[in-house]
Formats: sequence, structure tokens, C-alpha cells
Amino acid sequence: MRALCESPASRAASSCIDCGLCPSTAPSHFRRDDEIGQSFVFRQPETAEEIALCREALEGCPTESIGEDGGDT
Repeated sequence: MRALCESPASRAASSCIDCGLCPSTAPSHFRRDDEIGQSFVFRQPETAEEIALCREALEGCPTESIGEDGGDT
């Protein structure tokens, strides 16, 4: 699984409402950009545990702003 949020160049147009779910669920993989007030993926999951945490964030995202590309890592 490769977790995806919109690219840094297009984050300002993202549907992210900065609810805080993703960085609280998987803090090693999501960070908040204070300038634009949105969260983004900064490190891809590698282990089964990390993938599970990122998938939990993906499934819980209220605006479906997190996706995956189907890749392994």
C-alpha cells in the first residue's frame, strides 16, 4: 500500500479539512502543514503494522482525501 494525499503542489485545492484523524492515527506517516492548514503523507508505510495504521486513517478520513495507488510500498 502506498498512502496518497494530493501532491504538495495541489494541497491547497485538496478536500482535506484538517480534522486531525490521520496524524493522530498514524503520526509517523502523516503531518500537518501549518501554512495551508492541511495534513499530508510524508512517509510511506513499510511494515504490516504501518500499513494497517495508514489504512485505518484512509478508511476513517471523512472527506476521502487519502487514497492509495495499490503499490506494495
